[in-house]
Amino acid sequence: MDLLTKQGAQLAPKNTAEATAIFRAQVIGKLLTRVFQSHGDLASEIRALTRVHHRPPGSSTTRTYSAATIERWYYRFKKRGLAGITLHRRQPSRCRSEPRAAGLLDRARPTSRGARRLPRR
Repeated sequence: MDLLTKQGAQLAPKNTAEATAIFRAQVIGKLLTRVFQSHGDLASEIRALTRVHHRPPGSSTTRTYSAATIERWYYRFKKRGLAGITLHRRQPSRCRSEPRAAGLLDRARPTSRGARRLPRR
């Protein structure tokens, strides 16, 4: 029994993102184990899952998920496995990290030939 306890501790999620990915895989697990003959069969199973209440990790309440969310998890898992449904921190886009006026300021700075004027509208 001690061996199982030690192995079980190793199989526990390492962080919140991994716990969420495992939870999502459990939600769509019923879809992953079936072979669907048509897209209609998959859609009806997804609709059935939208009516089931699930308790996310770390939450005290249950909730349901929309068909679009479950379908997105399903196809991401099929394409990339558990990594596809893992939470990732979003990187700020390059456009948002730089001030919008930076380009305007560069053009408006004086050059060796004298001050430039901004183009008129």
